[in-house]
Amino acid sequence: MRNYRLAMFAPLVFGVLLAGCAASSSGNEQPVSSTAVSLAPIDYTSLRIAPPPDGGMYIGQYGWNPGDVDTFEAAIGRRAALFSSEYPMAVDEDLDPVFLLDVAEQAWDEGKAVIVHAYGASPMPIPIRKPGFTVDKLLQGEYDGGLRQLAGQFREFGKPMFFFSTREPNGIGEEWLGGFGPGGDQDIWWAMENEQGVAEFDPSGYPNASLYADLGDPTVSDGVERLIAAQRYYYDFFVRQEGLAFLTFDSMGWAAIPWQDFTEEFEVRPGDANYRLIRTSFGFDYAYPGDEYVDWVSVTWYMMDRGGVRTSITDQLVAF
Repeated sequence: MRNYRLAMFAPLVFGVLLAGCAASSSGNEQPVSSTAVSLAPIDYTSLRIAPPPDGGMYIGQYGWNPGDVDTFEAAIGRRAALFSSEYPMAVDEDLDPVFLLDVAEQAWDEGKAVIVHAYGASPMPIPIRKPGFTVDKLLQGEYDGGLRQLAGQFREFGKPMFFFSTREPNGIGEEWLGGFGPGGDQDIWWAMENEQGVAEFDPSGYPNASLYADLGDPTVSDGVERLIAAQRYYYDFFVRQEGLAFLTFDSMGWAAIPWQDFTEEFEVRPGDANYRLIRTSFGFDYAYPGDEYVDWVSVTWYMMDRGGVRTSITDQLVAF
C-alpha cells in the first residue's frame, strides 16, 4: 500500500480552466529543491511528491492569460503551482512522449509540482496523439518501447512527480472516455447508435490479465473499464517493473459533475436502451481505478450556473 492514498490533488475550473497542483504558502508541503540549501545529495527516488496538506486539498490553476495565476494566488492567499508553463512533456517526430528534463528541473527548483504522462489513455483524435492509439493496443504491449524510453528519462530526473493516465475523461474527453467498440477506437455516439458499449471489452486474454480480473463486466461501460485498465497498466509498468517509486498516480482529474447531468445531456431516461451505458460511463463510483493504483484523488471543478444560480465548490463536491 502506498502512502498518502486518497489525499486530494484538485485541478480546479473557475470560469476558465484552472488546473494543476498548488503548494501551501507555509512551505511545509512543497517539494524542496536540493539546490536550495547546502546539504549532501538526497535520494528522492522512493519519496512521494507531497503529503496531504492541513487544509485537505491542493489547488492549482492554468495560466491561460497573462495575470491568471497572480490573480488566483492573490484571491486564495497561497501559491499555486503552475500546470501549464511548467508542464515538462512533449512529443517526438513519431508522436511518442518525451520528458523535458530541463523544464522539470526548473519547476522543481521553484517549488512547483512536476506533472507528467505517457500516451493519453483515450483514442480521441488530437494533433499530438499517436495515430491509431487505443487502450487495447497499450494493454497488448505495443507501446512498451516508447514507455521504456520514457521511464529512463523519468529515472534521470529521479524526484517525485505526479503521473496521470489521461486528463478529465468525463469532461474534455466525455465523447470518448477510454474508447468503445470491439477495438476500443469508437466514441460514445457510436456506442449509443449501436446500443452497445457495455459488453465488448474483455481484457482476460491480454498479458498480465490478473491486473484486470474484476473488469470485463457486461453491465459496465467499456469506455470506463478501459480507463481503469490503462491506469493499472501504467502503474504496473512504471512502478512495479521499472521501479519508479517516486511517481504519484492520481485519478485522472475526474470532473465533479453529477452523473445525472449526463443523462440529460445525452437525453436518456431509466428504461432506455442506453441508460445503463450513460450511468456507468459518468459515475465516479464506476471509474475509480482502485486504491492500489491511486495515490491521490484528483477532481476538476467547474463553476456552473444551475437554475440561474452560480454553484459553489462545496455544492458541486457534495453532488459529486
